[in-house]
Amino acid sequence: MAFDPKIHQVKLIIIKCGEKLFPEEKNITELYEKTSALLGIPTIMTHSGEADHLPTLNESLTQKGFHILCPQCQSAMEIFSLCPSCKDSEGGKYHTMVKCEKCSYTEKSEKFMVQVIQDLGMEFTSGTKEELGIRTVTDKGIV
Repeated sequence: MAFDPKIHQVKLIIIKCGEKLFPEEKNITELYEKTSALLGIPTIMTHSGEADHLPTLNESLTQKGFHILCPQCQSAMEIFSLCPSCKDSEGGKYHTMVKCEKCSYTEKSEKFMVQVIQDLGMEFTSGTKEELGIRTVTDKGIV
């Protein structure tokens, strides 16, 4: 199971409640399990081997139903951002490339990756980390 930010947010809320109910408990797994049982909420157990993987851009596109198909063999293509110094960018002329996993067919674009993905119909949400519900180790008060 890939990392799911919605499930993660629910778990954080349950753990915060658990800190209030069981202030002596320091193990967050125990807090999560005890508080979930008390609230009657089923626990969703995830292991680091399953949940430590944030989805790549290509995985996110595929999960949302966006596919880039190779015009030659109809296999899935991967999208890459090109840095200006890369050989493939031809001196900074191209910013994005799609490459077929199967037959190695490539296409380059002068558009930046965000523009290419928006052209495919995927919308990006903008806002601060706090507004988007993103917490990192640099935030104050993180568990």
